[in-house]
Parts: sequence; structure tokens; C-alpha cells
Amino acid sequence: MIDSLTCGGAERSLVSLLPCLDYEKIDVDLLLVGKGGIFEKYVPSQVNFKYFSSGCTTLSQKLSLMLGRIGFSIYLRLNRFRKSPMNPPHMEWITCGRAYQPLEKEYDVAIAYQQGFPTYYVMDKVCAKRKLAWINVDIYNTRHRPSFIKPYYDKYDEVVTVSEAMFKKFVKNGLIPENKLNCVYDILNVDFIKRQSLESVPEKFSQGSSLITIVTVARLIERNKGQDLAIKAARILKEKGISFRWLLVGDGPDREDLERKIIDHGVEDVVYLTGLQANPYPFIRIADVYVQTSRYEGFGLTITEAKILSRPIVSTNFPSAYNQIAEGINGLLVEMNPEAIAEGIITIIKDKDLANKIIANNSDYVDKTAETESAKVMNLILGN
Repeated sequence: MIDSLTCGGAERSLVSLLPCLDYEKIDVDLLLVGKGGIFEKYVPSQVNFKYFSSGCTTLSQKLSLMLGRIGFSIYLRLNRFRKSPMNPPHMEWITCGRAYQPLEKEYDVAIAYQQGFPTYYVMDKVCAKRKLAWINVDIYNTRHRPSFIKPYYDKYDEVVTVSEAMFKKFVKNGLIPENKLNCVYDILNVDFIKRQSLESVPEKFSQGSSLITIVTVARLIERNKGQDLAIKAARILKEKGISFRWLLVGDGPDREDLERKIIDHGVEDVVYLTGLQANPYPFIRIADVYVQTSRYEGFGLTITEAKILSRPIVSTNFPSAYNQIAEGINGLLVEMNPEAIAEGIITIIKDKDLANKIIANNSDYVDKTAETESAKVMNLILGN
């Protein structure tokens, strides 16, 4: 189960994982909360799609759900005034969870491939002999409350994190016992990424290609992905007389706020929001500098994608970035502020030898996650 197959790291990882599974040994149902995501077309034919339903049929069930949704709406409004806001999936499960009816089908294994709603639903509403949970983000920085989620993870048979940094953090903080915690890196289909990258960038974004092109691919969520830092860094670059354009690829709840900040900082002529792109890889391919502005990540999948496409990389120094970037070898790690981000970009632009070294090293990068990590997943599923 996953929320949807719209644009996102967990979603791209899942559609890369599914073709690598051994369908002679397993039958797979994929349960989605939201229908119609742009990555649904990449799911292999062996997988059976199912879509979330409340399952409420009787009058009492429907009334319970209606009252729950009213409560959820109130929680959302009050959340804006909380000193420590709650994560919306927490609020939905607190208010509506009891009304949702159990899934009728029984399984040998049920997997919550995402934190939040899938984690709660799989544990409370799915009947399975064994249950596994994936954690794709740094939950300590995404309004997930450990006191609420720990009892759920305690009941899972196995919990998977997607980076060594998060593995160590969970063990250190005592959220998940080490004996049930696993590290499985997000899977990337290298051939697919390279093939998809050869498609053309939409014409309106190919204009200005003679300028230095900076690219960031991420959902538009400032507190996580840090696009506000990109906008401020762009202003610094502009003030220093750098001729560039910065393409922020993706969509999300903070789009309107980011549009205002682009105007407020006077960078509307150099920073462009491309909106949601089903295929972000052509944008990464044309980048003179790929920049990751995240404040935190479970793994940082787009960094690996930029490595696969041999791009010079500048990344903020969130913990799991150290699993992917060797300083000055395959990218630069910078402090989490606009000045440092801008300085890192300028270094790549002006130091041609360094940029070419990073490109050459990333050209030699071999990603074996499709082989190694899919084997780990199969072993987890089969209980080996």
C-alpha cells in the first residue's frame, strides 16, 4: 500500500522495485489511496491494482465516517494555530480511522510502503500473517509524532528504512528495535532513467538553454525540500552577475507561496516553476548544475538520479546526503543556507576542472540497487 503514484521519491522507488520482483513466487496487489497518478503506467502487468475505499455500507458506518470527517476538518483548521502542528495523516486516523472498515481479503504479507496513512491502515485494517513497514522520510522532521507512531511500528514484524543515516537515527532514538530494523536502499532502474532522459524538455523550458541551467527536482514543500533557499540563492547569484536560469521541477502545496517569494525576491526572470512533470529526467540531463536544497531527506533519490545522468551536484548537508556524496569527488556538500548554496554553484560554474572531475566520476557510477535491493525485498517478503 502507498498513498498514490504521483511524483515523489517513494513512488519512483516503488515503480522501479515492482518490475524486479519474482512473480513466479508471489502474487501482488497494489493498494492506492489516490487513483490516477502519473507513475501508474509504469507498474508491471503482473500487479493487480486496488483502490482504497472506506468500506462503509450501513447507515451507522456512514454516520460514523461523516462525524469523523467533520472532526478531521476541525483538526486541520486548529492545526494552523498549534505551536507544534500535527501531521495530517495522524489527524485523519485519529478522527476517521475507526470508521474505515477492514479490507476483506487476507494476505500472507502486507507492506505499508509509506509512513503515515498506509502504515496505520495496513496495521489496523489489513489481515495478514506478516506485516512490513517502509519509512521513506526523516519522520522526526515531518510532523510525525513518535509517541503516536511508535506503537504502530512496535507491532510490525519488520521495519525498513532507506538509508544508513536513518537506520542509525532510529536505533539511537529508540523508535524501532534494531532487531526488527532493516536498511533497503531505494531502487533505481538505470536503463529506464537514461532512456527517459533522452526525451525532449517541453519547448517553453528549452528556451534560454544557452544560459547556465540549474535544476532542482522535488515536491514543492518548503519545510522539507527547501525551495525557499533556492529562491534566495538565486537572488545572490543574480546580484553577482551570473547568467543563469533555475528550473524548479515539481508541484506541491507550497506553489503559491513560492510564486510570491520569487516575485518578492526579484528573481521571476531567472527562476521558473515547471509544474509536475511525468518525466523529470530530461530536466536533470540538461542541468549544468543539479542542486538539492533539502532540509532533510530519508534518502534523497534525485541525487542518485543526477549521478546516473552524470551531472555536477551541489547538495545541502542533510544527514543521508553523506551516504551518496563524497565531497569534491562526485559532488559538493554545503551548509543549509542560501549563501552556501550559491557559493557551491559558483564553485562548480567557475572551476571547470572540478566540474569535469565530478562529471567523469559520476559517468563511472554503477548503480546495482535493482539487483541487490530487490533481493533483500524478496527475502523480506518470503521470510528468509
